[in-house]
Amino acid sequence: MIYNTIQYVVDNGIGTLTFNRPTVANGFNIEMCKEILEVLAQAHNDESVRALLINAEGKVFSAGGDLTEMERAVNEGDTESLFEIVELVAQISMALKRLPKPVIMSLKGAAA
Repeated sequence: MIYNTIQYVVDNGIGTLTFNRPTVANGFNIEMCKEILEVLAQAHNDESVRALLINAEGKVFSAGGDLTEMERAVNEGDTESLFEIVELVAQISMALKRLPKPVIMSLKGAAA
């Protein structure tokens, strides 16, 4: 499958999920969250995937939320988008927790 905000490949039993929005410090927007959730479901159900590696293009692994998109939503009073992104991020956290395979995040610098 072709994604707009991430890349996903499976090679030799390792699924590699790469955040691919380096121009916005890999900030999560609604589209990226939905694509990540789709990949996590694929990795969960694909018996050939024995582990999941998560990394990112660019200098920043992820700034968290896409601040430009959040600012737009606030300025336009688009609270629905803000609630949706919070819900999607929570779903990603739960999908990672429920993934019955090791998850490795490869990054430089601090992480929380």
